[in-house]
Amino acid sequence: MKDLARVLAQSFPDYASQLPSAELPNWVVRILALIDADARMIVHEVGRDLRINTAKAETMLQWQPRPEEETIRACGQSLIDNGLVTAGRQN
Repeated sequence: MKDLARVLAQSFPDYASQLPSAELPNWVVRILALIDADARMIVHEVGRDLRINTAKAETMLQWQPRPEEETIRACGQSLIDNGLVTAGRQN
């Protein structure tokens, strides 16, 4: 999460105040999930390794994924373009 926030803050400084500045320990998220709907939506991802291996697609399809930072920037720009985040305001 810190890496995502760093890339987004560098790419969209007007939105940096809305990005997380710290990470909660997994146990805190699990406790919050008992009483908070937002935490409940993500608790199943806590502690999971979400990395993927694209080697087979790269070999069989001669495909190259976008660089991670480019993908993060494009996702952030899409959120801005579609009005899902507004500069300088906490959503």
